[in-house]
Amino acid sequence: MTSVSGTRIPGLRYDLPVWQTIKDSYRTVFVDYVHHLPKAALAPFLLLILIDFVLAWLDLYPSPYIEPEPDDAWGQAAKQQFRAFLGMVPTVILVVAWQRLVLLGPRCAAPGYALKWNNRHWKYFGYFCLYILVSTLPMFPALLIMFSLAFLHDYFGWYFLSEGMIFFISLLFALVGLVFMFLGMVRLSLVFPAIAVDLRFGLLDAWQQAKDQTGRMFATYLVLGLPLLLVSWFFLWLLADALSYPIRVEVTDSLT
Repeated sequence: MTSVSGTRIPGLRYDLPVWQTIKDSYRTVFVDYVHHLPKAALAPFLLLILIDFVLAWLDLYPSPYIEPEPDDAWGQAAKQQFRAFLGMVPTVILVVAWQRLVLLGPRCAAPGYALKWNNRHWKYFGYFCLYILVSTLPMFPALLIMFSLAFLHDYFGWYFLSEGMIFFISLLFALVGLVFMFLGMVRLSLVFPAIAVDLRFGLLDAWQQAKDQTGRMFATYLVLGLPLLLVSWFFLWLLADALSYPIRVEVTDSLT
């Protein structure tokens, strides 16, 4: 395959074949390029393990087994966000290597065992942060409505708005916001494989190119993502259990 650096990709001229795309995706991962997966994943995985162990050693790893005190709730939340931020580094390295392999082929972009970070990764990382910020915008009206109703209830005596009613209205708007948030995330996600292969492509390009394909893309991501999400949650739970074991032992010993 030839390099596509600096070029633009044409708009979609056909409907995305959902089931064929799902089959091709699984075949790509588990058949065609399965022998490249260890090379792409080993170094980022070891880096993620190293990050978690360093955070645990510095007492900065958020433990899911210890209920934080009210005064420490913000501290635990900060630890979670800090861990998620650091975890994006090996994730970006892995995803960029894999997307380049799939889109450019092994001759042009065969992954190696070494960790690599260059301008392409910085761009991917920056767009991911912008992507999260833009995608969560539909949730802001729900938060605004929730806080406004609570403010009117507490400070202006709108006592006909019970706590249950405020919760129900807020939940309703939050669910609507979540639907629009996920649809937006799906539609904007085309920007990432384009960045991985150095295409001139932004969020607006992704939004326009995915026009009339949002439902098909959402269905594809849903069917593809659920099994992988369950597996990843299982392994993350095992990792969290291993890291928090010394903490639980110390707490148990202090109580006996």
